[in-house]
Amino acid sequence: HVSKEMEHITLNDKNEETAEEVQHDAISTHNVANTDDPSSPDNHNEETKEEATTPSHDEILSKAFFTSLLQILSSKTPLPISVSTYFAKHLVSAIPPNSPRLDMKQTSYKKVGPFLLEMESKGIIQLGASKDGKDRCAFLAAIVKQHPDLLEFKRQLKKEVEAGDADASIIASGPDTKRKMAVVDLFIVPRHISDGL
Repeated sequence: HVSKEMEHITLNDKNEETAEEVQHDAISTHNVANTDDPSSPDNHNEETKEEATTPSHDEILSKAFFTSLLQILSSKTPLPISVSTYFAKHLVSAIPPNSPRLDMKQTSYKKVGPFLLEMESKGIIQLGASKDGKDRCAFLAAIVKQHPDLLEFKRQLKKEVEAGDADASIIASGPDTKRKMAVVDLFIVPRHISDGL
């Protein structure tokens, strides 16, 4: 009678161990499935985090636009300036070096002209037309210094500088103050002369 009870206890212990192993295997399989399945909530959260840390090209453009306006105002660059010069010399150089590069074709505007026309419609800047009047967006004619969006961006930038998230020189540094070019003469020393030295 005692041996039957021992057999029953042993069988119950084995069944519990087997049930625990099956449950453990099911959990392991579920975790593996979560890591492989792109639609699983865990992987979706990781992708969302990655997307949240990478700014969109529209955000990069907007930030560079406001930064470039502040740089133009602080350096007292004379206006009007052509849009092509503004884009190449001011807007692109206002993007921080550690930031992703701006690709205008990836923005919702596709070109700088429509973006600047929208900023003009908001009252942030004034554009000038070309002499023949065909291009409404030929020159950046004026910046509205007291525009609420520009003032808000300046406040936010100041907070970022105080928090250590942004460099204070970003406003003061314009395209002219970032790089200095020098012309130098370079000479190539012939090999038969350099071998003799």
